[in-house]
Amino acid sequence: MKGLNKVIFKTALKTVLAVIIAFILALIILCFGFPRTTADICQSFGNYSLAASFSSLNYKYYGDVDDLYACANYSILSKDDKKIISYCKQFADDERFEDYCADKDGVKQWVLSNLSAAQYRRGDKEGALKTAESSLAGSNGFPSGNAVVSLTIEVGKAMDKQTATALKEFLDGANVVPSADEQATFDNVMKILTTVINHQGE
Repeated sequence: MKGLNKVIFKTALKTVLAVIIAFILALIILCFGFPRTTADICQSFGNYSLAASFSSLNYKYYGDVDDLYACANYSILSKDDKKIISYCKQFADDERFEDYCADKDGVKQWVLSNLSAAQYRRGDKEGALKTAESSLAGSNGFPSGNAVVSLTIEVGKAMDKQTATALKEFLDGANVVPSADEQATFDNVMKILTTVINHQGE
């Protein structure tokens, strides 16, 4: 009887091990064979950091600009500044960026505004300024949600006179002509920058 129980136990153990191994192999095949599908699964569970990583892997496989945008978008949703800087900058620096964003309302400003803010928070003030300036390139207006706005918010929190001065000097020389809908936002940005510049504290 003991011998029979031992055989049954060994058989059950082998079956469990076989199922575990099969599951692991299936998971590996899914992750590395179908990274876009894996990214979709990850984002559906709210794991945007992993979703960005698998979208990046899919981009390495196929070079599809949609995957670059997915990397940027998921990194922003993950709220991980390192990932935001890595993936958003890669997307923004790609030669297809402007064409990709041209017919997608808000995408350019969504990516650049988050990139600029993340760069500033990580201490790259010069990079943040360049990103903010680039968000207004090709437009005399003041697009909704642009990177100048997001950077101004960060500068205002830090009461950073040096960056506020540089940003205001850029706006003064950029010949920005806000539309009626954009005017209030532009005025608020200038007000914040002026307040920071004139602040008398340490």
